Amino acid sequence: NQKCTGCHGGSGGLSLTSYQNLMSGDSDDGPVVIPNSSSSSLLWQYVNDGTMPSGNPSLSQSEKNKIADWINQGANP
Repeated sequence: NQKCTGCHGGSGGLSLTSYQNLMSGDSDDGPVVIPNSSSSSLLWQYVNDGTMPSGNPSLSQSEKNKIADWINQGANP
């Protein structure tokens, strides 16, 4: 929330304000999160390569690892 919802807080485009919004979020390239596959998930790809968060402090490696682990374990709420 601290590093992502400033831009992805529901003002259009991808909203990360709730689990439901995240999991129903689509981009022009497809779903944002693919449960059990961080490498196929756009959320992880953009966070991992530093594309996101844009204009905010980047995520620490620990934060990136938590996101990958959560996705790889099924992306459950």
